[in-house]
Amino acid sequence: MTYSLKFIATAVFLVCLLGIIIFLGTESEERKINKRLDKLIALNEKSGQENKLNAVSKARRISKLFTENCQIDLPYGRGTVAGRDLLTGSVIQLRAQSDTISLSLRERSVTLATSEISANMKITVKVSGDFINDEYSDLVGIYLEWDKIDNDWFIDRVSLPESNYSQ
Repeated sequence: MTYSLKFIATAVFLVCLLGIIIFLGTESEERKINKRLDKLIALNEKSGQENKLNAVSKARRISKLFTENCQIDLPYGRGTVAGRDLLTGSVIQLRAQSDTISLSLRERSVTLATSEISANMKITVKVSGDFINDEYSDLVGIYLEWDKIDNDWFIDRVSLPESNYSQ
């Protein structure tokens, strides 16, 4: 092989290698959404009594994964939690009434909009814990609508089973 042919072969190899590194190093939008969901699930976990400061801190961190004007449609006609501030208060109240909270993700599917600035997700979660001194365990299907804002994904709407919101 001549020097110029070796140089061209090496250059082509390096360009291909760089392309593979860039492709593998670029995180897909679906993966970003899934990572945010994993973070939300981890933040919701509670394994025993927690002080108020810790409860408030976790509630704020949870609510920051939602849009400012998010909407959570509660099942069985129990209303809607609208907005990040109301969500924070609801999370604080739920954590105060629960000794333990455990969420185990069973299924998830993400459908990204063509524009890649919104997505729909369906998840199945096993929810268990001790709520107001009663043991609770149930498998729950949840619909999530995500919006991409400033390159981050936020939950804009949550619909629980039997809610008035239809997909």
